[in-house]
Parts: sequence; C-alpha cells; structure tokens
Amino acid sequence: MVRTLLVGTEARVDPRLADPTWDAARRETYLLRRDVERPLSVDPAVWPSGPPPAVTVVIGLVIETSNDEALAAGQGIADEVVVDAGWQCLGFDVADGAISGLSNCGYDADEVGALRERWAARLNAHGLFDDVEEALAFRALADTRVREHAPFAVVAMWLVAM
Repeated sequence: MVRTLLVGTEARVDPRLADPTWDAARRETYLLRRDVERPLSVDPAVWPSGPPPAVTVVIGLVIETSNDEALAAGQGIADEVVVDAGWQCLGFDVADGAISGLSNCGYDADEVGALRERWAARLNAHGLFDDVEEALAFRALADTRVREHAPFAVVAMWLVAM
C-alpha cells in the first residue's frame, strides 16, 4: 500500500511567473515534455525558492518499499500527510533528495526520443506525474538510467491555496 509522509513546507517562486532561464536549449536537454511553461519540481535548481511574495508548497515522501521506509526513518519523517481541501495537487516528482531525475538529469540525444514517446504524455502541465503509479514506474527507470543519483524517491507536491 502506498502512503505519503510529510517532509515539510517550502517557499517557492510563484509558478504563475515566467522563468526566462528555461530557454529552448535547456528544455531540450532536461524536459521530456518541452511545452511545459514553467517546470515545477522539488529540485530548487528547477523551481527556485522564493522571497516574498512566494507560494507555500507542501512536500510529501511517497512510501512504497522498505527502502522508502528506511529513507523516511533516516530523515526522521514519520507523520502522514493530511491534505487540506484548499491545497492544489501539483503532481509527483522523482528525485534523489535534491536533484530531480525527471527534470534535472539531462537526456542524451540517443535516448530522449524514445523516452519522450513513452513518458511525455504522462506528464502534466507542470512537468510532473499526476499518477503515483506512473511516477513509481519512472523512478525504476531513473534508478538505472542515472545510477550516480540512485536511489530516487517519489515526492508529492501540493500548492497551499493562495
């Protein structure tokens, strides 16, 4: 059974604001879905922390395996996320704790076509997965594709009502 534990909250740049650092070259290298206007991620290199007026994001660690349990225990993460009715689910990222395996581990020219064909349609307008099972499947790919950052975790993100 999959459950989600509360990692915490963070202040991030308002996702409605444009981000000029996501030019065509960066999108081609790092995004499976290139039409995402502003990629969102637990990774601050993708979606930076923000000074006021920032938005508040709730972050949760998806627990599926004993490795996920060990990761949570090692970081003192134990409380279940209780989603407030006013929160907007942004989606699920796949990250090693700091780096997104979804939007910050570049895709080589020889692999990106097949990966986009398989995964791009499964990503939402934020460049995140809406379906936790899809995110878990991508995590398995990321663990083998980017071994230097494995093991990856699936991370849920919610925007607190503005």
